[in-house]
Amino acid sequence: MSKTKITVITLIVFLSLSIAVIPVKANEKKENELEWRMELIKASREMMEEESEKNIYHHRVATVFTTFGEANVNTGLRVAPSVWHTENSSLHLMGETYYLRKEHKFANFISVFERINGFYIGGGAEISGRANYQIFTGWEVTDNTFLELRAINTEGNLDYSDIYPVVGFQLKY
Repeated sequence: MSKTKITVITLIVFLSLSIAVIPVKANEKKENELEWRMELIKASREMMEEESEKNIYHHRVATVFTTFGEANVNTGLRVAPSVWHTENSSLHLMGETYYLRKEHKFANFISVFERINGFYIGGGAEISGRANYQIFTGWEVTDNTFLELRAINTEGNLDYSDIYPVVGFQLKY
């Protein structure tokens, strides 16, 4: 055989093998890249789930119902942003206003409370002259409802404080 024939045959065999092997290598590369992308997507989802679990809603806005005042039930609005929080507890600054229906006036309180595992205790001052101060304790029955007992002082010392129940519906953000 001539040298040219051997070279041509070798070249044909080499090209045939190259054409047969290149698509296999390309498929392996695509499979590896696809597998890498799927792992990346899975890791990204896991990170998002962990982050959403950590971002528990700490701030609160609520409507409240109480027997404070001359009417049987008076309504109010509460805003309680979180000042500090950990996994199971938080400290809140709270502003509340109640519309006292029979008196046609508002009672406004500024308070601080600490929540630990759904229970909380706090105290604050009334700023519109309807009372002196309040001390309260409460329980978050569900994520959106709570019950409280308040000792609201309307005169001099603690002996002149009356206990009032409070029920509310809250949204956390």
